[in-house]
Amino acid sequence: MMKISGTLFKTLLILALTIPFAHAADDTWLKDKNGCAVFNPDPQPSESIVWSGKCKDGYAEGAGTLTWTVGGELDSTSTGTWKRGKMVGKGSIVYGNGERYDGGFLNDYWHGTGIYTMPDGRRYEGNFVEGDPKGDGIITDSNGKKHPGSLDEFFDQ
Repeated sequence: MMKISGTLFKTLLILALTIPFAHAADDTWLKDKNGCAVFNPDPQPSESIVWSGKCKDGYAEGAGTLTWTVGGELDSTSTGTWKRGKMVGKGSIVYGNGERYDGGFLNDYWHGTGIYTMPDGRRYEGNFVEGDPKGDGIITDSNGKKHPGSLDEFFDQ
C-alpha cells in the first residue's frame, strides 16, 4: 500500500472539497444575484436568472421557479424541482414567445412523456430521451384534430 505524505493528502482533500464548486464557475453554469448556480446548456450574452427556491452547496435545490432573461427581455420561466442546479422530475417551461413544455425532465433536459404547445394551440405529445424526441407522438392541430406524427412534422405545419 502506498503511503501519502501529509502535504499531498491535504492538497488532495482541498481539491476534493472544491470540485463541486468549480463547476459553478464554468460557462455552462449561471449564478443568480445570491450566488446560486443553475445549469446553462446554451450560454447567451447578457443573460441573467432569478431563482425563487433554496440553494444548497451553491446550487439551486428543490422546488422553485427559475426565470431567464436575455438582454433584459424575458426568455423563459421554468417551474419544477432542481437537484444540484439541474431540473429533474415533472415541471414546465413557458417561453417568452408563448410556447411551452410540460412534462418530465432529467438533468435539465426534456425526458419522458411531455407536451409541447404552441401559442396557436397546436400540441405535440410524445416521448423524449435527454432532450431528443423518440418515436412518433400525437399531434393536435389548432382545430383539435389529432393524428400520429413526429416532432419534425409538428414544426413543419
